[in-house]
Amino acid sequence: WEDEGRWLIFSRRGVDLNAYPAIKGFLAPFRKQLEPRPADWDRAQPWPGRKPGAYEWYEIQDTVDYYRAFDTPKILWPDIAKSPRFVWDEGGTYASNTAYFVSDATPYLLGILASRTTWFAITNLSQSFGERIGANRYRLFAQFMSRLPIPDAPSADRDTIAALALAITEHARARYAVHRQTRHRILTDLGAPAAKLNQKLTAWWELDFAGFLAQVRVALKREIPVRQRDDWEEWLAAQRAEHERRTAGIVRLETQLNAHGYTLFDLTPAEVKIIEESTKYRYGEV
Repeated sequence: WEDEGRWLIFSRRGVDLNAYPAIKGFLAPFRKQLEPRPADWDRAQPWPGRKPGAYEWYEIQDTVDYYRAFDTPKILWPDIAKSPRFVWDEGGTYASNTAYFVSDATPYLLGILASRTTWFAITNLSQSFGERIGANRYRLFAQFMSRLPIPDAPSADRDTIAALALAITEHARARYAVHRQTRHRILTDLGAPAAKLNQKLTAWWELDFAGFLAQVRVALKREIPVRQRDDWEEWLAAQRAEHERRTAGIVRLETQLNAHGYTLFDLTPAEVKIIEESTKYRYGEV
């Protein structure tokens, strides 16, 4: 699950929007749609210093009493996924209604949720949302996630799994930084102001240099001058090498994590084989 650099405006009750003029200016054109209706006033909870039922046009209409949980160490995941997409966050990230999270979480829990054993459980407990690109997608709603088995492991095992989960997180974030930097360079140097990368350029590490040149022609309508091609080819090779190094690190660590998970769940070789064959995703997938 990758950070796309987008921002969520969370204006709870009691926030003074005048203290944030840029945000106020951004929201102002939407004021008519955001103005509370009488029916909303009836449902709203009283706020200290304000008459019951009244709230400002930019405030969330019903009190969100769990907002402080966003500031705790937490594990986030999307509502629909075709492979484990659990993310560790300590930075106060907020999420919309297409993502869920566990507050006051631990890296040990992250490791268990990210394991192949847990994904096997999810595929058997959750509702399938249909196939996409050769893999089934599953709804990761609370009624399914709350039923997942979490082993009560000894402290040494908890520490090992937590360390592996955080190391995987570090490699994944570093890999995404390479992806984002490379996409930015391609668009900045080769794209027009409104240009967008197609799927193949977005996954630039899967292209050889001839394929890269072809996709630049197709998606960006550009030719890289011959005198610049050696520099581009060398730079892309270095970026691809870093992608592969980080991916290899993720594969190695995920393999170790899953081996510990099999032990914690006390699985037999035959049961491990069933899980490996049933969960189709590859280690290190982007």
